Amino acid sequence: MVETISNITYWVKKYRENANLSQQELAQKSGIIQSYISKLERGKINNLTIETLEKIFSVLGYRLRIKPSKLPARNRYSPSSIPCGIECFWDIDKRNLRLPEHLFFLVERILEYGGIKSVKWLFSYIRKEEIIGVLKKSKNLTRKTANFWTNYFGINRRSVLCLSKRFPKEREKIWRY
Repeated sequence: MVETISNITYWVKKYRENANLSQQELAQKSGIIQSYISKLERGKINNLTIETLEKIFSVLGYRLRIKPSKLPARNRYSPSSIPCGIECFWDIDKRNLRLPEHLFFLVERILEYGGIKSVKWLFSYIRKEEIIGVLKKSKNLTRKTANFWTNYFGINRRSVLCLSKRFPKEREKIWRY
């Protein structure tokens, strides 16, 4: 049984070799090009789909079963697991952050100041819909940051408050410098 994506490359090659098939033969029988199978076996594939795996495994005589695993519950993380250091929370003690009370603040700060590790943490603990909700309602994201995340999530720029035409004028009233 394949338990993680990282093991798939191993099992595809092992099962193919056990079936005494070359990559070319597997490609012909499954309807997938040989170079794709080669890249898959070397772990160089980024766009792997369930349908492709089903084709490959059925030719090899195996049925693909997907066993969902439970996502980490929000209340199970410890505040110290937030991988943001001074980059996101220079002005507060991050041990005091709690979900869901500080969800908006946490998401906003990581979107604005977080590095790759912080963003990966965010995506593993916070649902995409909640992140998009914060992006749409935030008044504290810079235009550059808001533009980036709007493009990333593929959402309409008009639905993002800090990108609206009226918002920068309101910001000038508050902060003139």
